[in-house]
Order: sequence, then structure tokens, then C-alpha cells
Amino acid sequence: MNKIYKSMLTLSWVGMIVFGATSVFAQQGDTLVVEWLTEDGSDVLKNSLYETIIADTNEAGERFENRVYKLQQGGFYYIQEAIQNDGWHLNIVGEKGDPSDPFKNPPMLQITSREDATVTGKMFNIRGDLTLKNVILNGKTTDGGLQYEIVDVRYDNGRFIFDNVIFEYSQWGLIGFYSPGADIFYTNNTVRNFLSETQPWGGRGFSVWADADTIWAENNSFVNIGFTVMQVEGAS
Repeated sequence: MNKIYKSMLTLSWVGMIVFGATSVFAQQGDTLVVEWLTEDGSDVLKNSLYETIIADTNEAGERFENRVYKLQQGGFYYIQEAIQNDGWHLNIVGEKGDPSDPFKNPPMLQITSREDATVTGKMFNIRGDLTLKNVILNGKTTDGGLQYEIVDVRYDNGRFIFDNVIFEYSQWGLIGFYSPGADIFYTNNTVRNFLSETQPWGGRGFSVWADADTIWAENNSFVNIGFTVMQVEGAS
């Protein structure tokens, strides 16, 4: 299957950087195209998005401004370590899928176990602004586990954009906003199969735990949700 996917990738590479033997990306101006297969196309990379992001600095260790991390159509981006942005805008945009072709799904993000079989509790620790578009965010690990709020948002007065994202599988919810003064834009998303097996309060589209400035939710679909599409708890 991986070779089939590989044959369908038609990116024009401007440059290539290899981190160890695991992470590969191509640079196109302010956009980094993150690879998800090994160079020979025989296997799926582990942690390529994480390693690309943490290594993406200049010689002084400063982040590049206006950087977009582009994920490839049909790709599987397995995450072993939580991705964290400390005061800078994390902008991840996937290539859109093709509903008429099962091999051209939007890129999928999913937690997988480390070499020692341990698993990170979070996919993203958001400590800056965030944009996430055109991806599938899978809340079930490759081992079948269901983690709690794998997107943990804690950045006061931040701007958080989720657009055209498919969120699937959770016993509680995939996103928790703990950011006073947040501007939350939640548009064109699909949320499906959020069902708790242990309690009546699990299964929520997203949770807001601090007083927000703006919550804009438009044109979203919620399918098979066990509790509520949105929960504002201890906040306004």
C-alpha cells in the first residue's frame, strides 16, 4: 500500500533536508512540505512532523516567520512526541482530499507508540497561535488507545483556527481550550464517533474551560456524538 501511495506523490522538490534517517521535508518559500514515507517508499516515517518542526530554526535558533507546514494528500503522519509551540504561530495545512478516490484522503495525524512501547498523552501542546486545516485528526492511537484531549490549548488571548478538519474517535473530546481571551474559529469541520464507554459526560466536539473572547462555529457536522457538540465549563 505504501508503494501505491508513493507513486501518487507528485511534489516538485525545491530542496531536501534529512534529519537522521527519519524526517524529510522540502522547502518551497515559506512552505515546508513534510514527507511521510522513507526515501525508498518502503515504510511510513515515525515522528517526521515533530522532528521537522523542532529543527526548523535559523542558525541563531530563532523560528522562521510565516512558516506553513504542508502535509501531503494520502499521508500518514505518526506522532510519538507532543508538538509544542512556545509563543509562535504553528500553521499546519494539509492537501485537500478527493472524495471520489479512496487513495487520496486528506493527510492523517495519529499518535503511535515509541520504541519502548510508551505513548505520549498529547499530540499538540498549544502555547501560541494555531492554524490547522485540511487534515484528519485521529484520536485513537495505532495501538487502539484513546487519550484525553490530545490538543491541549493554553495560550492567553491566542487565535486558534480549525478549518476543514475531520476529528474522529474519542471517549471524551480531542480539544480542550484553557486560554482566557481566546479567539476560536471552528469552521467546515466534521466530528464523528465521540462516545464514552465509562461516563455520561464524554463525547464532546470541543471544550472551553476559560473565558473566551470569540467563539465562531459555522458549517460543522457532528455525527455519533455521545454528549454535546460544544461544552463551556467554568467559563463564559
